[in-house]
Amino acid sequence: MGHNQDIFRAVVEAMHADLEVRVLKLACAGVKRDFVTARAESLALKGTLGEITATSAAYLASILERAADAKDWETFDFAFSEFEIDVQKLKAAINKHLGLVHVAVPDVVAGGYPSGPSLKDRLH
Repeated sequence: MGHNQDIFRAVVEAMHADLEVRVLKLACAGVKRDFVTARAESLALKGTLGEITATSAAYLASILERAADAKDWETFDFAFSEFEIDVQKLKAAINKHLGLVHVAVPDVVAGGYPSGPSLKDRLH
């Protein structure tokens, strides 16, 4: 049983690291209005988040993907604000599971997107 917990912990740690990198790339792509990278990262995040049943974040990733495809940066910005909130909650849960409850979760992802809900009704 201990071995399975070690494997599970390793998978969670790898997913946490990947999530950090992908969200940062997505934020930078949004700021740069780089639809190719924004689409690729949102697609990857949608799949990863869907696999771990983070359904709200996966749904928002699908909105980000469609907004990037359409080069609809207004919707992308609003969706990213909502997405960031869900990702912060997910990171906090992962940190708690890993025993890293003391790790501070930043309020803003690099790229200058503000945290907090923005036009949530428009996105859902």
